[in-house]
Amino acid sequence: MTISPTFIGFSESAEDWDRLPYDWFDIWHGVRNEHGSRFAPMLKMTEYILKHTWGTGRFNGQVQLSANEIRLGRRRNKFERFDNGTSISENSVQNAGKALVELGLLEIEQDQVDLARRLRTYRPRIHEKNEGNTGKPFSGFPPPAQNYFKVPKVWTDITTNITRASTILTVEYLFRHTWGFNNKERVWLSADEIAKGRLYDNGRRRYDAGTGFDVSSIHRALKEALALGLVVWTERYEAGITTRLFNLRFSRDTTQACGTIE
Repeated sequence: MTISPTFIGFSESAEDWDRLPYDWFDIWHGVRNEHGSRFAPMLKMTEYILKHTWGTGRFNGQVQLSANEIRLGRRRNKFERFDNGTSISENSVQNAGKALVELGLLEIEQDQVDLARRLRTYRPRIHEKNEGNTGKPFSGFPPPAQNYFKVPKVWTDITTNITRASTILTVEYLFRHTWGFNNKERVWLSADEIAKGRLYDNGRRRYDAGTGFDVSSIHRALKEALALGLVVWTERYEAGITTRLFNLRFSRDTTQACGTIE
């Protein structure tokens, strides 16, 4: 397996994490139906904005991000930034932002004070319980309570080097089911489960609808994730059938089944 020279695997810190909503994969299944498979800039932009706004005390509109901050990182002060942003182009921010507003996921506010600059800032659209039908595909994001799963804070820096939305969502599906639970037994998922949903132990029902990509797309995504050193794989032999299973690469591991896939 090709390992990134600077990435040593995901850790399961008790504090160093961000939130994504439980219906995250359903949202992007819907976006793919509307816009096709090339929606990585929309995915990166939404996730980055949620990282800095959609959390306790942060989703109330006080934090709004400019296009420059989305591209290069939210400003801590005049000289420092919190992280590396998304690294998507200025044109991609503009086009993705327009599409995300039309879908009902984001809102744009334009500066009405400095009319010479008319700076645009972006924030998530928060769904209020008493809000009626707006005619948009998505009603926005409900305020975060227990309706989220955890992802590592470093993740948005890693995704700057990933071009496929399928790869981002594949790794995030593994976050959803394997990261942050301190699960010593580990949860290993097949490509079929990542595509269609993790199976319960009885093999008859699924926890959710998975990422919504077809299995061949998941195999391509896993190949990229393996090359980046983000995931590992092992094989299970049962009833004469060999199944390849995947998991996150954890920094606490000393040995793992890993390798490349053809």
